[in-house]
Amino acid sequence: MQGRWLDGVDELALLVGITNTDFAVIDASPGFLRFNGCDLQAVLGRSLEQVLTGGAPPEAISRSAQKDVRDFCRRACGTTAMPPLPGSGGGGVAEAAGEAVAVQPVARSDDELHTVLSMLGLCRLQETRCALVVQAPLGKGPFVRTPKKERQKITEACRRSLCDIRHRLQVGARELGPEQKAKDSKSKYLDKLQPHHTGTLSHAVAEIPAFGFYRQRLQSHCVLSNGGLTATRREEDELHSGCLVFSDRPVPLSNKGLEFTLRIEGVSTCFDGFPMIGFTRRQPADHIGLYPDLALCLGQSVLVGTRCQASARDRHEHFEVGFKPPPQEEVQTWSLPAPQAHQAHQKLRAGDIVTCVYTYEGRVQFWLNNEIMLDFDVGRPVVPSSEYYAVIDVCFTVASVTLLPTAGAQEETLFRSECDSPKMKRLQE
Repeated sequence: MQGRWLDGVDELALLVGITNTDFAVIDASPGFLRFNGCDLQAVLGRSLEQVLTGGAPPEAISRSAQKDVRDFCRRACGTTAMPPLPGSGGGGVAEAAGEAVAVQPVARSDDELHTVLSMLGLCRLQETRCALVVQAPLGKGPFVRTPKKERQKITEACRRSLCDIRHRLQVGARELGPEQKAKDSKSKYLDKLQPHHTGTLSHAVAEIPAFGFYRQRLQSHCVLSNGGLTATRREEDELHSGCLVFSDRPVPLSNKGLEFTLRIEGVSTCFDGFPMIGFTRRQPADHIGLYPDLALCLGQSVLVGTRCQASARDRHEHFEVGFKPPPQEEVQTWSLPAPQAHQAHQKLRAGDIVTCVYTYEGRVQFWLNNEIMLDFDVGRPVVPSSEYYAVIDVCFTVASVTLLPTAGAQEETLFRSECDSPKMKRLQE
């Protein structure tokens, strides 16, 4: 039955089934078939890699993009987001993932080469986990280059299309009965695919943390699992960043100020440095400007970590970094002198516990296994009447983290009753 899932989709779209060993196309939209000048049977069952780069000269194909696509299918759509560690709450099947983007040349049926941008997103159809691919042609030829701002517009348009198509597919899948599914001619492809496992909170996380990770829009290499409490960076040995995450609600106040706790679930031996953690007064929202180019350029933020440093930015908008470091009037930074930094720096390991504290007096602290590693006075006291969101850049050495309950959060109710005290009023002023 041609185009059962993607019938009526004018955009260039593919549905890819995920198995342990293969990523095969299980449906293609009429828009994709028209652009490529082929019929559905010529596409069904082919590997995604063949479809995305078929007929292109080898020297024009991006190997890094191919690797990213394979890693996305395996870890964001498959069942190996992050292998669970013994006694840890990490790992599990991906429940949300940032979209992957690949720009590759491809030959149509008339042998004409085009450069095409492909965006991949996780899609669940009944009990089946798939990758949904939406494409945008960039132009004729194998080496088409587009300006940065134009590429951003095209990428954002693809994301809107992907979200819309995914919503329609998932609504349709819920309405499709099992008898109709069994009669479908594509069932021979669907039968081999990985079942979708509903995300559950690991027993190792005995209490529920005060917040989870914001998931409506994720960075390209971010995967959430474990009930939305674990964030994992894909391709952790190739890329040192790409997994900046926020809390999905304001961090509760305690008698210390603001704090949250993480357990490190996975590390990379290819990079060196602490994660960048802290707080922002910007509420995360699903818009194109959610993420800065670099974590330290995040608007209205106070951060600590990386290479034994801290940063603060007061303006709401992110700072757009160029080839030079941000000026101090835009992003104020502090760092330990070299001897102290060498002494404070430690290799992080899976199982380590990291706590970030932002005190009412304006100090931001990085704690490791109940020992304070970094402590900077950033000169910006916590404003109790404001809402602050947690910021975690899963970068450098750290490849995966899980949120843990914070003892200080349990004191929120008691502390809220003290916010009208003379001391708190002076801090707010």
